Amino acid sequence: AELIVAMRGGSDERTAADHALAARDGADKTMAVEIQEVLDLRGSDTACLLALGAEWCGPCKVLKPLLRKAAEASQGTLILKEIDVDKERPIAEALEATQLPCVYSVRDGKLRDVIVGLPRSHQDLAAFVMRAMDGEGGASTVPGSRTVNLARVAGSAALGAGGREALAAKCR
Repeated sequence: AELIVAMRGGSDERTAADHALAARDGADKTMAVEIQEVLDLRGSDTACLLALGAEWCGPCKVLKPLLRKAAEASQGTLILKEIDVDKERPIAEALEATQLPCVYSVRDGKLRDVIVGLPRSHQDLAAFVMRAMDGEGGASTVPGSRTVNLARVAGSAALGAGGREALAAKCR
C-alpha cells in the first residue's frame, strides 16, 4: 500500500470536489447515494474501488483489508466502497456480479476495470490499484452497459419513492 503512494509521489493534490466528498459524513447515506456521488465525480483526481463481497465469503475477508490499506495510503485519492451483495442486491445485479470478491474501479463517472476473485499476487493487486488511480482501463474492460445499469439503479434508489413520483408528475 505504501508502494502505491510512493509511486504517486506521496502528494495530496486533490480538487475541491475531492475534499468535499471526503468531508461528508457517510453515516446517514445509503450505499446507492454514495455510489451516485462517486459516479458524479467527473474531472476529479479521485478514483473509487467498488468492492463487492459478502460476510460469508472467505476470499472477500482476505482482500478487504488489503484494499482498505491501499485506500488509507492514498491520502484521499482513492475511495473504497465495500458493498455487501446480500444487502445491496440491486447494485450487485446491475454490476452483473456472479463471483466474489469482485472489485470495480471507477474514474470520471465510468467503470474502468474489474478484478474477479483474489489477485494472484500483491503485485497484481498493486497494478490494479495503480490503474484505478491513473484512470486507465485494464485487461478486463468493463462494458459501458454496466456503468449505465449502475447509474440507473443508484440514481433511482438515491431519488427515493417520493422523488420518483414527483419527477414522474413533472414529466406528465
